[in-house]
Amino acid sequence: MQPDNFTIVILAAGNSSRLGKPKQLLTYNNTILIGHEVQTAADSGCNEVVVVTGANHDQVATAISSEDVVVVENRNWQTGMASSVKAGVEFAMEGQSKGVLIMLCDQPLITSDHLKKLASTFTTNPDKIVATQYESVKGVPALFPERYFDKLTTLRGDQGARQLIADNGEDVIAIAFEGAALDIDTESDYRQLINLTSS
Repeated sequence: MQPDNFTIVILAAGNSSRLGKPKQLLTYNNTILIGHEVQTAADSGCNEVVVVTGANHDQVATAISSEDVVVVENRNWQTGMASSVKAGVEFAMEGQSKGVLIMLCDQPLITSDHLKKLASTFTTNPDKIVATQYESVKGVPALFPERYFDKLTTLRGDQGARQLIADNGEDVIAIAFEGAALDIDTESDYRQLINLTSS
């Protein structure tokens, strides 16, 4: 299997309730958060990039309309993250993808080099889940093989990919990347990001 034979699914459907405004549109790195994540994904050498929108579909879709991405609207976003995972994976299943790499829209320190490491490891271990390890967590970004697609589409509520990783530990290869620990949920998180990247 070639390392580019996978789809990246960026989950960007939430309503950013703790932040009070769409986190996807926060200014970052001469673009916006979702634009930065899309570029990071595109630079990884993947087959295609899918952005799953929801709460602020029109704004987010318009903001990335010039990018080479597929936008999938999750009209059931209020039921929890699982519905966004399902929407993205079902789209990938329609194509020839042998794997799905799930990312969040609010982990801005993730690099394309880290995604390439996940992909390279997946290429030589095509039946394994290749996850990101930070602190004591094994989570996303994570690359799931085709044999896990059905399980990904049957998650429920706020169950995300991390739950599937935890439930299948014997099938997981973890790649350390401490930058994954920073996600943007609050104004304080955003200030921390700006301080980190401007120093």
